Amino acid sequence: MPGLRNTYFLIGILLFLVVGTQCQAQERTLHRLEFKSPKQLHRFFKYKRGKTIISGHRGTVEQGLTENSIAGMEAVLRHTPAFFEIDPRLTKDGVVVLMHDATLDRTTTGTGKLADHTWEEVKQLRLKDRYGKETE
Repeated sequence: MPGLRNTYFLIGILLFLVVGTQCQAQERTLHRLEFKSPKQLHRFFKYKRGKTIISGHRGTVEQGLTENSIAGMEAVLRHTPAFFEIDPRLTKDGVVVLMHDATLDRTTTGTGKLADHTWEEVKQLRLKDRYGKETE
């Protein structure tokens, strides 16, 4: 019965590949909502008994991800639909960046107030995770 065993083996490999590919595709899918008008957005947020809306602050800090980063927010959106309350701040030269703190010390490799640094200076910095480890 070597032929039958080979057939089962090949079927097992094919199932593994199909299921593995499906799981990878699902991991990459981001939950999104698109609104065609401000009115439609307003209706979505209008209170409805029993309706739950998830709102995140600063994304996630799990798995070595950094707060207020695109990677952190995408990680959340791979698992659940969510909105994010974000913290836009201005650099010295008026460029908008996402930064919860007014200073660079806790979440980046820089020091001092964000408002005292230009965009050119800020983009040379690396983000740090919640343990102080630099990210890519």
